[in-house]
Amino acid sequence: MANTEKVRELQSKVMRDIAAGAIIPIMMIGDDLDLFEKLYKLGPCSSENFSKRINLDHRYIREWLLALSAAGYITYDIDTEFFSMSDEQYSVLGDENSSSLMIGGFENPSSGSVFIDGIDMLNIAPYERNTNMIFQHLALFPHLNVWDNIAFGLKMKNLSTRIINEKVLKSIELTRMAGFE
Repeated sequence: MANTEKVRELQSKVMRDIAAGAIIPIMMIGDDLDLFEKLYKLGPCSSENFSKRINLDHRYIREWLLALSAAGYITYDIDTEFFSMSDEQYSVLGDENSSSLMIGGFENPSSGSVFIDGIDMLNIAPYERNTNMIFQHLALFPHLNVWDNIAFGLKMKNLSTRIINEKVLKSIELTRMAGFE
């Protein structure tokens, strides 16, 4: 008979690993299209107003906003149905000069270290760091496969097929999602 505590530990690890990989394409879309900075600078707004101001399809922008608000990465006011970013959210997600972008491990500092609870994270793989979150539905575009979810933001920027393929393959490798594309 399986040890219940060990089963729960393994379940927790699996969920952390899945969650860590699941949000990466959504974050990449926001980063590639500068959506975090645009939302922060625009201030509280509806998904419709935001999509009009940045000239992107409302359906996709709404899904992107809902996924990130469900994850707690942006703020959603249920009464006004407005989305916004706090100064703290922006410093982590949108400010290219912020050292907080290094916590996830996808950027490394040119000097120094990143410590969490006194442990240097530079030599610890991103999926092994205790910085993950489990996301609700709509974290990805459900009508797209993994490849197309990752490629979405790159296509919106009209990058060449060669560059899109390179970046998608790199993301799939980084998130250990080979075979799911």
